Amino acid sequence: MTTKSFGKSANNLVHINRSTIAELDEAISELESRGYELVKRDDKETISDAKDFHYRASNINKWKYTGNHESVKRCRAVMKRIMPDTTH
Repeated sequence: MTTKSFGKSANNLVHINRSTIAELDEAISELESRGYELVKRDDKETISDAKDFHYRASNINKWKYTGNHESVKRCRAVMKRIMPDTTH
């Protein structure tokens, strides 16, 4: 039986989420200097809309849409830890 240690990925993958391409490039270069390699990345910013709901202390409708929404920009990348060769 294999166990997965807490906080670590079983396949040594790291998912990076940043709000701009410049921040993503900076995070990728910093992780590459620490022994990670790039698996895949987004070439553009993804914008997703989120509706704003507020809680009401009512038994009928506890959540009510306020009519507001916010846009969130995301840039994503996946990196993998390069494992050192221990055969020699």
